[in-house]
Amino acid sequence: MMYPQRVTIAALLIASACSAGAWGQVRSTDEAIQAAGRGAHLGSALCGFTADQVAGYKAKLRASMPDAKDFDYHWNYGWTQQERTLLQYQSLRAGDPQAYAAHVKSDCNRLRFRIKNTRPAAPAGGTETVRP
Repeated sequence: MMYPQRVTIAALLIASACSAGAWGQVRSTDEAIQAAGRGAHLGSALCGFTADQVAGYKAKLRASMPDAKDFDYHWNYGWTQQERTLLQYQSLRAGDPQAYAAHVKSDCNRLRFRIKNTRPAAPAGGTETVRP
């Protein structure tokens, strides 16, 4: 018999793995945008990201994907999908505050790294110079 706390932790670990997998091995632009929307929602809810920071990340991501179709639709879809995971975080916080703190710290650090390393698309025409 599994205890409710263990079930919650297991569900959270699975959700985190799915999020990490979606970010790490994105197969399409749409999935990348959805994963970013999920991450931004998590950052807003758990990492203390302000609305301006989220908007800046969204703009930076949009610039990095100039050929993306329906960017806002996919961003909003990802944002909405994050609700389930956030509910699992709330359960974990109530059942195991130490595990909650560890997961939040890890996920927020990973999210900050991804945001920091999002780059705008290279200019068309190959005018970029490479420096040694």
